Amino acid sequence: MHQEMDVKPTNPESPPKAELPDWGRNIVNRLGRTIFKPVLKLRPGSGINWRNYGRMLGVMERFKAFSKVDVPRMLGEDLVGLTKERAAKIEASLGLDQWRARCVKVLNRPVAQDGPLESLLEEIGHRQMAYHERLRQIALRKR
Repeated sequence: MHQEMDVKPTNPESPPKAELPDWGRNIVNRLGRTIFKPVLKLRPGSGINWRNYGRMLGVMERFKAFSKVDVPRMLGEDLVGLTKERAAKIEASLGLDQWRARCVKVLNRPVAQDGPLESLLEEIGHRQMAYHERLRQIALRKR
């Protein structure tokens, strides 16, 4: 994929784990010519466009407000009147074991097997919000 996008790999000394078949290379080639081409034009150059950075901070602030205010309200409205049978079906289709494995990987720390998934997701959310706040503070720092 790096070759198709004309981007140097982040870890060039590691060889690829498996060689792609011809049909796979064809798919990657088409993606490189269509979808990834405009994405590469967005790659930042040597300078920073502070106006666009400020716009992105505004988007992040809206994301924080959406996460803290709108999502709990929307979930509360959707979960009213949910039967136990329906809740069990939804929980079975979510793949909670995969979510837990992903949370453990993201947190990069030992996690108790019987700990609730909600607390792990909440910790990840707090970390993400703290990271966004640090970015905002850097952008707003007077020079």
